[in-house]
Amino acid sequence: MERFETFMYVLLRMFFGTMLRLFFSQVHVIGQENIPREGPVIFVGNHNNQFVDPLLLMTSCKRTASFIIAAVSLHRPVIGFFARLLRSIGVRRPQDEAISGAGTVTSSGTTVTGVGTKFLSQVKPGQSLAIVGYNDLLAKVEQVVSDSELRIKAPFERSLKPTGEHFKIRPELDHAELFSTVWESLASNRCIGIFPEGGSHDRTTLLPLKGGVSLMALGAMNQFPDCQVTIVACGLNYFSGHRFRSHVYVEYSQPLVIPQHLVDKYRRNKRDACTELMESIEKLMLSVTMTYPDVDTMRTVHMIRRLYQPSTKGLTAEQYLELNRNFAIGYSAIREELLNDPQFSDYERRVREYDRRLWTLGLKDWQISQLHPDTSWMQMLVLLAQRLMVMVLLSLAALPGFVLNAPIAVLARVLASREATKAKAKSDVKVKGLDVIASYKILISLVVVPVTYTLYTSIVWAVYGFGSACIFLPAHILLTYASIRILEEEVLMVRSSIPQLFSLSHRRYSEEIERLQRERSELQLSIRRGVEKYGPRVFGQEFSKRRVVSFDDLAAEERRITAGKLSPVGSPQCRR
Repeated sequence: MERFETFMYVLLRMFFGTMLRLFFSQVHVIGQENIPREGPVIFVGNHNNQFVDPLLLMTSCKRTASFIIAAVSLHRPVIGFFARLLRSIGVRRPQDEAISGAGTVTSSGTTVTGVGTKFLSQVKPGQSLAIVGYNDLLAKVEQVVSDSELRIKAPFERSLKPTGEHFKIRPELDHAELFSTVWESLASNRCIGIFPEGGSHDRTTLLPLKGGVSLMALGAMNQFPDCQVTIVACGLNYFSGHRFRSHVYVEYSQPLVIPQHLVDKYRRNKRDACTELMESIEKLMLSVTMTYPDVDTMRTVHMIRRLYQPSTKGLTAEQYLELNRNFAIGYSAIREELLNDPQFSDYERRVREYDRRLWTLGLKDWQISQLHPDTSWMQMLVLLAQRLMVMVLLSLAALPGFVLNAPIAVLARVLASREATKAKAKSDVKVKGLDVIASYKILISLVVVPVTYTLYTSIVWAVYGFGSACIFLPAHILLTYASIRILEEEVLMVRSSIPQLFSLSHRRYSEEIERLQRERSELQLSIRRGVEKYGPRVFGQEFSKRRVVSFDDLAAEERRITAGKLSPVGSPQCRR
């Protein structure tokens, strides 16, 4: 049985690995050498892409892991089937079994008062009240006084509206069986995969981490003295991860070997030991995950990174991710310190204004530097004609695959968007529900693609015979992949041609492009000098060690910028 499960795991790893590399145009894996080759390991990851997250961890990790999955997911038709094959461990979650409470509530300290509530019949001590719309407003019930009053163990972290808040009642669950299963798995030198945020979301920060992972690790070492548990964080960093052919960077942290003194502390005081370990786990996760206070900050940081990076400097996946992380950490830290600094505020204002003007014109930053002021209209016309001829030829080559697969793409997109709307309506933490789109696109394709391919092959068999059908099926698969790659190139060519096309047709557009080019060059110089000025204040002596782009590379491009030689964006990373 053990060999069969291992065989199925390896088989599914290959299958899902192929699917993920079709969905994402690039999957970069960093830090695989940090994964211990033997011994029990708990992998902890951020949860921004629902079912795609465990698949990425599974396919990028050389160890075999059993994932902690919501018990409700085990009962879903497709997801449950694969989850059971992968030896996933189901966990009942209070939010999945929560019921809506009657009426509304307000609070004063540890006293909760209700209007139209039925506390005596709906609520029991030990259960929790969760305020609808707020992920962090949760309180455990200590005593039910009447239908309109109860006591909670600790006050809510924020004040409730005086007019009252709607709430849900979460049951108190016993997870003894779950922990026992996990402890035995770890004692057998197996690996566990878990997402401590508790549920997937599309926010730019980590959700508050659940303490269950610390109980799993310390409980196993307490129960089995010879068991030495190691924790490795897996950072899943998506760039438009809900979109087909987007990019993802998977990074594994340095291993955290749980010290024995923490286990001794766990025996004396579980709460303090678990709190200390959770602080270490959160730091570990933040070391491989890019987080931002909000979406606007994320857009600004990404733009600053693009402007800072030299156009001719190609970066490895590790360097690219490290540069993004440095800017995310540095910008957030220095912004709090220099909120009223006029020079820093001017940097921020100019970057956001530049980004806004690009958005107004429907352009990306990398497109701006592909236009040269000294290019004549005739040269531009010839370039556009050449690209048009290439695109026509590519379109003809991709047309059969596009026509045959268009129904699948349309169906997957429509149904995935519908599921995202449903998920957002049910969740208190999702912003737009983008975290479920990629999962449902893949799940829908898992069902629709075999059915469609079987239908097409059956038609060919009925019309042209068995031999033709045997040739058609593999040819159709190859044609589909070729069409995807061709359409990718075409989209890139179209985007590259938009500025030239508008420049030819609208003089004012051309003048605006030239103004943006000058602004871009000035911003590049300002940002790079700002990094040299503020960087040491943020990172201290670590600044020189954390430098990804050498000073010589920056100086060389600065000389080109000041000389007026605007070079096109050559590195693919500048296009993200």
